[in-house]
Amino acid sequence: MSFTNINQLLTSLYSQANRACNLIRSSSVSTTITNGDWLEYFATAFGGTYSGTAGVAVAMNGSTVGALPDGPDVYPSSKHLIKTGLLKRTGNFPGSAWLVDMLLYYPSCAVTGTPTTLDNSVTLPRYTNGIGVMGIVVSHTALSTVVLDINVNYDSNENASQATNNLISTAAASGPGTTLVKGAVGGSPFIPINGTDTGIKKINSYTINSSGTGGTICFLLVKPIVPLAFLGQSNLASAEFLNVLPKIEDDACLGIIMSQGSSGSINSDLNVMLEVGW
Repeated sequence: MSFTNINQLLTSLYSQANRACNLIRSSSVSTTITNGDWLEYFATAFGGTYSGTAGVAVAMNGSTVGALPDGPDVYPSSKHLIKTGLLKRTGNFPGSAWLVDMLLYYPSCAVTGTPTTLDNSVTLPRYTNGIGVMGIVVSHTALSTVVLDINVNYDSNENASQATNNLISTAAASGPGTTLVKGAVGGSPFIPINGTDTGIKKINSYTINSSGTGGTICFLLVKPIVPLAFLGQSNLASAEFLNVLPKIEDDACLGIIMSQGSSGSINSDLNVMLEVGW
């Protein structure tokens, strides 16, 4: 069924006809980041790869290697996030994270010389109207220490072509599949969008105002689901969402992006717990 209030959800969860599942993924990553850097845990820790032809969009779904498990597809019922938990054994605390549905990516985009041509033959597999969809940029292969200045042209949820130039990379060299290129304002992990836009449908092209000296980047389109936090060493940070009932689409490719509290090394397990119901 589709839930519109807490009572409907609880009735569904505790009836014999419906069930909840508790899904846990644990993995480790070893890298060093600067205060305010964001990491993604899809390729970094969970075994995902950004394979494919340079610049050609690739859709992501529940069977994509590296996706967090979120239970079976339940259509015509609807699946909802009930509870999350994050646990880190070492690192700098506190920290912030987002649970996102990873929708598609453009791999192996050049940061030296001529920008890679982007191919949008593949379109958004979920959230197809683009509302709420945001862009992130990952170092696909290790970037140089040169700060990047990138302009991105995208189609908004209203199918209008827009350009923005608020992307920079971290000043330190970034290992593959770890550090996100981040927005200059407030260190946001997401590509800034313009005016009244509420999302991105596709990325059309990009230009490089300040060229790097090595490495490649990967553009991703993601749907942020919920913000999360981790509080201290070996302290489980849990959150319940019965008051908002975030929907998880069938065949979602769930992933975590994360920023720890201060500069330093990350060499620890990240334990992610998801509880969903339908």
